[in-house]
Amino acid sequence: MFDAVGQSLRAVAEHSAYGFPMVFATGALTSVGPCVAPRFIAVAALTTGQTPGRALGTTASFVGGLAAAYAAFGFAASLLGRVTEASGTIYALVAAAMFLGGVATLATGEPRHCRHSESASLQRSLGGPFLLGASFACVVSPCCTPLVVGILAYTTAVGNAAYGSALLVTFALGHALPVVAVGGAAGNLGRFFARLQVREATSIVGGALMLAMGLYYAVLA
Repeated sequence: MFDAVGQSLRAVAEHSAYGFPMVFATGALTSVGPCVAPRFIAVAALTTGQTPGRALGTTASFVGGLAAAYAAFGFAASLLGRVTEASGTIYALVAAAMFLGGVATLATGEPRHCRHSESASLQRSLGGPFLLGASFACVVSPCCTPLVVGILAYTTAVGNAAYGSALLVTFALGHALPVVAVGGAAGNLGRFFARLQVREATSIVGGALMLAMGLYYAVLA
């Protein structure tokens, strides 16, 4: 049986030309499963009902946060341990944010703003998805943590933080491929509801997903 994580670590240790492609492919392979399902729900909750452009910006911000957190681990491997120790606090903050977002979405319903207002709102809202994406890098899971820890251990031993950081960003981008698809699908769902003239449905779906994510993180905390 092909061991993607093992082969990736071997390619990294040997400085093989296949190191980066292997890490990217392993990121994509390990991005489908129950341990990473919450990030799909989070992106769907954030982008449901948004215009295509806004959904793209929100998804890109989420992925950027995920990649930035992995890059930080590469430059300071000790951060992973410290963040893991504070995971309860991080989960509690995310839970509170998702609960507030869900309640606000359900209470206000489908927004009807002019184009200028939507553009300003998009600029203000990108920080939230970025931080949420970064928080998912702190989630310990059997599907991706072994590769992350292996890369950190090797690059720390050889003293090449830049190499490790680049590898982890590559892993994060592969790991985020389904997230991009989910973000696009959620935007299409909003347009579908709009054609049916049931705009409120997008707010209900998005708000319900946010509340579900808030409950999930509250349990983890």
